[in-house]
Amino acid sequence: MKILFLVSYYTPYHSGVTEYVRRIAEGLAERKHEVTVLTSQHDKSLPQEEKINNVNVKRLPVLFKVSKGVFKPMLLPTLWKISKNYDVINIHVPLPEVGLCTLLSRNKNIILTYHCDLELRHSLLEKLIEKIYYLSLKLAIPRAKKIIVNDMDYALNSKIKKAKEKTIEITPPIPNYSRKDPTQFKQKYGIKPDEKVVGFLGRLVYEKGLEYLIKAIPHVLEKNPNTRFIIAGEGEEIAGGKKHSVKENLIKLATKLKVRERILFPGFIPEKEKEEYYSTCDVFVLPSIAALESYGMVQAEAMQCGTPVIATNRPGVKTPIQKTKMGTIIPPKDEKKLAEAIVEIVKNKSQYQKLEKKVGEIFSGEKTVELYEKEL
Repeated sequence: MKILFLVSYYTPYHSGVTEYVRRIAEGLAERKHEVTVLTSQHDKSLPQEEKINNVNVKRLPVLFKVSKGVFKPMLLPTLWKISKNYDVINIHVPLPEVGLCTLLSRNKNIILTYHCDLELRHSLLEKLIEKIYYLSLKLAIPRAKKIIVNDMDYALNSKIKKAKEKTIEITPPIPNYSRKDPTQFKQKYGIKPDEKVVGFLGRLVYEKGLEYLIKAIPHVLEKNPNTRFIIAGEGEEIAGGKKHSVKENLIKLATKLKVRERILFPGFIPEKEKEEYYSTCDVFVLPSIAALESYGMVQAEAMQCGTPVIATNRPGVKTPIQKTKMGTIIPPKDEKKLAEAIVEIVKNKSQYQKLEKKVGEIFSGEKTVELYEKEL
């Protein structure tokens, strides 16, 4: 089968969506399908065409960027030219041009993968782009044969809830992780053997709710003063990050609360260190607050390494904990409840690890690719 993926960003850009697409694309390529990813040349130093792990990557020049959006004038003519050569077109949204893509594709076997609602929150221009995007999405939904989602709970609380009859839930592709000896990781980042560690991994952006994690730290330290907090991930380097400077604001808040010395900002964690990082953490936190957060694959990754998780009571985001019982669900934007949950889990960590061995069965990247293949 010849499969064409459309997505705004692709590796080496780092986000949940790009990791999702990469894992699915490479998994299908391993199954001997011919896979092409049509995406943006978000970094001009990247080649316009290359092959990465048997996946053909075609990057289109970017005319301009607004927040997370990249506008590619050659997308529609390129799609018109090459779409007839593929058996299926899989469009990953949010994608601003999704409506026109479904109109101009010469292959009408179109499947949407709906990652999340689009929720821009700054300038009037961004709000206008958001409205235009939803008009574009409204145009695309009737033309899609299927809509794949990570979680039906999220879908039924999202902008596609009226398309329930064509919506299919497939759990996101999660790699096979396991516990590792954290000694080397702790030594690298100066973490003492007796310190308790609270971790986060992801893009340092508004929707992650990281300010509430910072605000929770003084409450945690009152009970457990020997606690370190690792907030890992990229900030200025990701789309929209440089303008809004979330990382800078987090540091200012931590300094104001006099907890800056208890926080590490190690930046990007490479794949080869992820298992050691998760294994270092006594608890992993995902304090999401916005609709741009629809699941959180990092939760399942941490669980596979034996690390309990705290996540907020939002559609989709709460699902991994509901499925595994390896953690606690708290209200969004509530630093005191977050602090209480951290203290509770650190104190009784073993109680939240009882189903650790089943996590790999619940979240299986191979099973996800197999299900995805059946729906194409």
